Amino acid sequence: MITNINKMLEKAKSEKYAVGAFNFNEFSDLKGIVSAAAECNAPVILMASVSTVKFFGIRETIYAYMSLCEDVSVPCALHLDHARVKDYEIIQQCIGNGFTSVMIDESTKPIDKNIEITKQVVAMAQKYSVSVEAELGTVAGREDKIFGDKAEFIDPDTVVDYVRKTNIDALAVGIGTAHGFYKETPNLRFDLIEEVAGLTGVPLVMHGGTGLSEDDFRKAIACGISKINVGTELKHAFAKELCDASARLQSDNMDPREFLKPVREACKQITMGKLAIFGCADKA
Repeated sequence: MITNINKMLEKAKSEKYAVGAFNFNEFSDLKGIVSAAAECNAPVILMASVSTVKFFGIRETIYAYMSLCEDVSVPCALHLDHARVKDYEIIQQCIGNGFTSVMIDESTKPIDKNIEITKQVVAMAQKYSVSVEAELGTVAGREDKIFGDKAEFIDPDTVVDYVRKTNIDALAVGIGTAHGFYKETPNLRFDLIEEVAGLTGVPLVMHGGTGLSEDDFRKAIACGISKINVGTELKHAFAKELCDASARLQSDNMDPREFLKPVREACKQITMGKLAIFGCADKA
């Protein structure tokens, strides 16, 4: 079922679970993620980074999404992840051609500039019933080609004015998470999640979901997180399964499908595990 993120996140916020949002790179991992959501009867957000749409192709990404999701019974959103103002042409093409959700991330800019750019994207997206996610505070680590030297916690005093002026549909919050694998125990500010969640009705998003404990996820959801992003774990599983398959298969059996089957299955199993932890299984 093709949809944007609005209704699925409103339901998640109301019923105190989180919708899983999973980065994919091409058709094999995308199919594994969608298969997992269908099997778990869970809503799902399928995320393509700017680099992914450049590699896979915008139209190809959209057609793959539509071919897999039109006839499944669970809600599936196609989300452009972590786009910046420099990617404005790509944002326009995604919005106008079938993406159902986009993220504009100008969290490293002064808040007035963040608001100005985000408002432009929201105005464009609303013409196509496309949802918009934005970010306050910053998430450390690397996401696609975006680097953050350190996490910056969200300032609750900025939230109400930001949401009112931008009219966004979801807000990613800087609460101590990081992109990539954690090199040390993260300092997660659950108190900030709870405070910000009480300020507006906009669903909150946690980035940097790879490597957190089940307890961390469940506590964050209880405090008000409604969408959780997972990317690095899937990317590494994809690469590992390809490497393992290339070492395992003999030179007289170089069928590419035999390399990609374990990729699809690994991504499916990771996704199913996260959907269970996030509480969104059987919530479609």
